[in-house]
Amino acid sequence: MEHDGWKTLGSRVSEAAETTQRRIVEFREQGFDRLKDDAVSYLRAQPVNALLIAAGVGMIVGILSGLRRR
Repeated sequence: MEHDGWKTLGSRVSEAAETTQRRIVEFREQGFDRLKDDAVSYLRAQPVNALLIAAGVGMIVGILSGLRRR
């Protein structure tokens, strides 16, 4: 049973690596414009989530910059 779990985990990691590799190739080919279009469409579709993500990133940057000053 444990062996099946490792197979499943391995296949999921492999799928994630393939997806990431495809995204990198797409970004190289289509550049910043595609990234910008994706971000804008996400903001329009999920404005609350986008706001929460931005607030979280802002908090992390604030904490890190505060730690750097010490």
